[in-house]
Amino acid sequence: RTASLFGNLLAVYGNSNDTKIYRLSDGARVWGFFGRALAGDDSLGMVAATNRPQELSIFDSANGKLLFSCMLDHNVLAARFAAAKKELLVLTATQHVYRIDVSGLGHAH
Repeated sequence: RTASLFGNLLAVYGNSNDTKIYRLSDGARVWGFFGRALAGDDSLGMVAATNRPQELSIFDSANGKLLFSCMLDHNVLAARFAAAKKELLVLTATQHVYRIDVSGLGHAH
């Protein structure tokens, strides 16, 4: 298992390619999904994840609702939200950087 902290959310990646999201303020398990969390941002209310090679998904951090999904040119290695620009920056194995506008998704308005 590994864990990543995204503001008030803790994403715990399990042995079965599953991630559970916990709220730090009270320790409650909020939701979960298959795959690995890559990035999260409290102000945008989003978590970015990957489950299959080349797949990128963005979830609502409050309830796990799928907000966006796409396939990229190669395996997704890393991602980071740029909250001020309302973008998600994604790096793939081919060293291609994608800039995904998230302003129309979830809480980013």
